[in-house]
Amino acid sequence: MIEAGGRVAVVTGAARGIGQAIALRLAKAGHTLALGDLHPADETITAIKAMKGAGPGGTGGGSPPCMEEVGGRAFAVECDLGSPGGVALLVREVTSRLGCCDVLVNCAGLMLFRPFGELNLDTWRRIQAVNVEAAFQLCAAFVPGMAQRGFGRIVNVASNTVWKPPGAGFVPYVASKSAVVGFTRALAVELGPSGITVNAIAPGLTRSPGAEEGNTEEHFEEVRTAQAVRRCIEPRDLAGAVPAHLPCPLHGLGRGRHDQRPDAPDRRRPSHLVGR
Repeated sequence: MIEAGGRVAVVTGAARGIGQAIALRLAKAGHTLALGDLHPADETITAIKAMKGAGPGGTGGGSPPCMEEVGGRAFAVECDLGSPGGVALLVREVTSRLGCCDVLVNCAGLMLFRPFGELNLDTWRRIQAVNVEAAFQLCAAFVPGMAQRGFGRIVNVASNTVWKPPGAGFVPYVASKSAVVGFTRALAVELGPSGITVNAIAPGLTRSPGAEEGNTEEHFEEVRTAQAVRRCIEPRDLAGAVPAHLPCPLHGLGRGRHDQRPDAPDRRRPSHLVGR
């Protein structure tokens, strides 16, 4: 199903932004990639194709319309991870095409600006579904196989807003990312004995398409001037937060730590890596 010695990495939110940067880094390290996103991942697939020097791309024979593959090393599934059906579609395609998941990066996220007085239950639930429940469902689907093989790496993307809320209008987002941190820490304790590590990266405000849709230029500028390094964080700055040597067995001995990159989003709070 995959090349001998290869690892399968599933990355959500990989069509653009941070997820795309992480997917490209993992592809460069030699992983076989399964990408899940609500948006088409053509740009990511094309970049992986160029990286690997694959032949002409396109939809493989017999593949459903939502699938695109390049050289057998990467494919994308267009799916709504805010719905159980969308998560099930991704799991089904990964299982049928690759057989397993060794590395799971839960990066898909939804950030909407809503003053609390204008917030309704549907919006609240939608944000929790994409940011928290999708991560839970994917872990529930792939962890049994990881445990059986005695190896697994899970990285959840949280946010530094857990420690430093950005201001009014982000209550459901901050609540969801706080849940991601709690989920990560509790799951790490439970899965560690099975050879599975669980960590979370907590980036600051990053100039990704999703963040640009949910924030104003004034907010980006406010955050930029409060940072130790006064430039907007770009998705490529976060790619290294999921180390290229992730599959290394020794890396599984690591405990949660702070990621002290110089482009940290706030002089008081660098991006964090939490877990066990």
